[in-house]
Amino acid sequence: MKKNKGISLLELIIAVAVMAILIGVLTPMFVKQVNKSRKAKDLVTAERISTATYVALAENTDAFYQWEKGTDLKAKVSATVDGVTETYNVYLIVSNESNPYNCFHGTVGYFGKSDGSTGFYGSLNSQMGASTKAHNPSLVPSYKIKREGKLPGKDKYFSNVDTWRICKRVDNGQLEVWTADHNRYGGYPCFRLWPNPDDAYTK
Repeated sequence: MKKNKGISLLELIIAVAVMAILIGVLTPMFVKQVNKSRKAKDLVTAERISTATYVALAENTDAFYQWEKGTDLKAKVSATVDGVTETYNVYLIVSNESNPYNCFHGTVGYFGKSDGSTGFYGSLNSQMGASTKAHNPSLVPSYKIKREGKLPGKDKYFSNVDTWRICKRVDNGQLEVWTADHNRYGGYPCFRLWPNPDDAYTK
């Protein structure tokens, strides 16, 4: 009867080496699929936000007034779709950040009350089934990336793209949903997600 000598050191080293190779090969593929899934979720959420926005505009006078008036936050944006880049200006209608001031701005009759119970942000949250008196965490992008950029007149910076911006195009009044970086200026739009997602975000 042949005696079982167990696993030799050489066999163990080979097994560990094979596992390391498999992990090295499969991990990037797994990360890529996770990122792809998160991006897809962001695009679906952006479409959901746009639908809720149109309903809010139709049902709430304060929201419609804010949309028609625009805001004092104006930005120049660029989006590339299928290799074609367009550059234009937008008004930042809603700044969705954990800081209530950036969400609501606090001017009654224009942006709505500072608690978010009136105005555009409160109307949007109401349509999405969220609290009208608090920051809506469901509006935060699931796929967060670092954006290298430069604000007008300021030095280069690296910022985490982690907020939404609902924008109104200055040239044609079209609704757009953008990701944005988090900063005290309200967040500079980085990638358009709806309509026609920016190539830089989806690829």
